[in-house]
Amino acid sequence: MESRLDTPGAIIIGVFFAILVALFFIRLANEVSPIRSVDVFDATIKSVYWGKGHGTTYALSLNDNSLVLVDDEQPHLIGSNVRLERATHDNGSVSYRFAN
Repeated sequence: MESRLDTPGAIIIGVFFAILVALFFIRLANEVSPIRSVDVFDATIKSVYWGKGHGTTYALSLNDNSLVLVDDEQPHLIGSNVRLERATHDNGSVSYRFAN
């Protein structure tokens, strides 16, 4: 009788771990895919987020008012204009980074 009560919990935990594994492999595939093109453009830093053990993530507003999140170890001032690079990979994924 007890095993039937534990079955829904086990299914939920199993699905959760399957989703985590799938997300890990998707991210890994995006990181190892060769870069097809790089575009450089201006953006404005809107806010900053500090995560425990994850470094700093900046929210940046692009010229078309869309918002992107970019991780960076270097400090940047909120409200400042910066140069960003948009890297398009062979698998179609897009990543952003601060231009050097």
